[in-house]
Amino acid sequence: MAAAPSSARWPNERTKGLVGTLRPPASGLPAGDEKRRAVREMFDTIAGRYDLLNRVNSLGMDRGWRRRCVSALELPAGSLVLDVACGTGDLCDELARQRYRPVGLDLSPGMLAQARARTAHRVDAGAPGRGERGPAPAPLVLADALGAPFRPAYFDGAVSAFALRNVVDLGQLFRQLAYAVRPGGRVSLLELSRPESAVLRFGHGLWCNYAVPLVGSLFSDAPAYRYLPKSLAYLPPPEEVVGMLEGAGFAAVQHVLLAGGTCQIYLATAGRHLAPRTSRRGGPEMPEMSASNGSNVSGSNTGTPNAGTEGKAARS
Repeated sequence: MAAAPSSARWPNERTKGLVGTLRPPASGLPAGDEKRRAVREMFDTIAGRYDLLNRVNSLGMDRGWRRRCVSALELPAGSLVLDVACGTGDLCDELARQRYRPVGLDLSPGMLAQARARTAHRVDAGAPGRGERGPAPAPLVLADALGAPFRPAYFDGAVSAFALRNVVDLGQLFRQLAYAVRPGGRVSLLELSRPESAVLRFGHGLWCNYAVPLVGSLFSDAPAYRYLPKSLAYLPPPEEVVGMLEGAGFAAVQHVLLAGGTCQIYLATAGRHLAPRTSRRGGPEMPEMSASNGSNVSGSNTGTPNAGTEGKAARS
């Protein structure tokens, strides 16, 4: 997915040599600016039933995958973690349950509206978790994952769930994460995959190509749920993704398969870029925010400003 207008505080293609644009799809899928617009509009359309369809289409396994994604960070409690393409907030909630401080970023106003609605419902009704009303709501940023104006080395870690195949320039995404995460910080990137076993691949193909679009047509948007299984074609092979992460400055890169190879996690440790700043209160500084920078931000954590520019990040 194409980046927003460049920011002086973020690297871009001219300042880094790694080329990471996702491979052109062979099946007539959109690319470039067309893909960026289509992905945003699609997720706005399916936001209302997105969580329900995730549970059904993954046979309930997506919750366990998210828990595994977050637990793999292995960061200290209280670490500040960016959720790229946070969607309706499932992964932000899991980060809070595991005692991290999440900040959610997404391209889709519709998805962020759902995230705010579920948070408001939880606060109104009370929910199990930390404290009587559950985890504090995460700040939510409507922004481009390829150009959000966070300070360098600002986060302790970053996560994403089902986002990698929905960006136009995967290498640029990895460079931005390496820029935004402090040295020694961790990233954990969850994505779907295709099993290597011929038997599992056959069953997986039947489910994705027939069952998923059928369920989507019954409960949500048929074209969206025909696109989502096909979008796996955007993903490079794992060895290429590992090389792109290493080229972006990450070390100790691992590729972990889950559920017989139907899901995968890329784990890595940030290895370079600027040292993290600290605030007068001793924690990482939050990004600046002003009315002139196009920020579109919501969040109810007192004393926790956050910033972003309207743009694009995506998930499945």
